Amino acid sequence: MISYSCKRQIRCRSKLSFILGGYNYDTRELNAMGVNLFFINDGINHYEIGEMPASTKEYYLSYGNDFDTAWLNAMYTDVYVYSGKYSNLDAWDQFTQYIAFYDEVVDYDNERAPAPELYDVYYAYDPDTEEEAGQCVDEVIRIAEESGAEIQFY
Repeated sequence: MISYSCKRQIRCRSKLSFILGGYNYDTRELNAMGVNLFFINDGINHYEIGEMPASTKEYYLSYGNDFDTAWLNAMYTDVYVYSGKYSNLDAWDQFTQYIAFYDEVVDYDNERAPAPELYDVYYAYDPDTEEEAGQCVDEVIRIAEESGAEIQFY
């Protein structure tokens, strides 16, 4: 399976290309694959709450279930990586950013989320310590895995 994730973009002979799982793809090929995790990661880090243009929301939503799957995979991958590479508190912060981003895209219709149980965790916890955050992150990872999320390699 080709991972939709990518973290870097480069200019290549005046067309935008992406480094994706060791392969180069131009934007036409990426669009044919569906929404990719680069755009989700970029959106998470780019938009403040309430600042996402309607056209951007429409773009994400135009992919239907592919957007939900890409969002779930991106969230799961980042939370998993952050918990191992940085800290559980950082992983929890990343998770809350993903939830805020999803809420922004779907106008707070969290019932359509690919894993609605994630909202139960989001609303139930506000960890202050690394240990508390670890319990929350473990729960997020468990729910994501049970919902079919897959780690994306980039």
